[in-house]
Amino acid sequence: MDLLTVERYDFNSDFTIGRLLVNDVKDGFVLEDTFRANGTKIHGRTAIPFGHFQLGLRQSPRFSKEYLWSDAQQILIRPVERSQFPTITDFRNHDLLWLPNVPNFQFILIHWGNTSTGTDGCLLVGDQLGMVNNQEAVVNSKKYYRSLYPRIYPLVKAGGQFINIVGV
Repeated sequence: MDLLTVERYDFNSDFTIGRLLVNDVKDGFVLEDTFRANGTKIHGRTAIPFGHFQLGLRQSPRFSKEYLWSDAQQILIRPVERSQFPTITDFRNHDLLWLPNVPNFQFILIHWGNTSTGTDGCLLVGDQLGMVNNQEAVVNSKKYYRSLYPRIYPLVKAGGQFINIVGV
């Protein structure tokens, strides 16, 4: 069984939308760049191919500082919330969920964001679909990411976890 599954079902000329399953249970939604069935890849504007990919972790110069993670307490917070947890001493910039072995793609991350203008080839997560700036979007993205991350991170850190990306 894969830890994560993306069931792509809306293939638009500007974006791709799928359901996110965690351990085979529907959990949220994913928005990606346009899927190009002909294999044409445009850097930062093309969804990754269908497939089964290992999950890993990596620091991101752009995203890792947005949240702090405590391995001891298994919580993800914004840096401005740090003072609310004075006894937790192991907070650090969080590692992002990463797909390290996607052919012809680099630095594919799972992170928050709303529309295809924010993907740059990555998978954006949210708990609902809606509209943002007159564009189809995943919404409640940061809130959803903060609920997803503590459930996924420890498993990915332990190793041997995969994401399966399929069409339905």
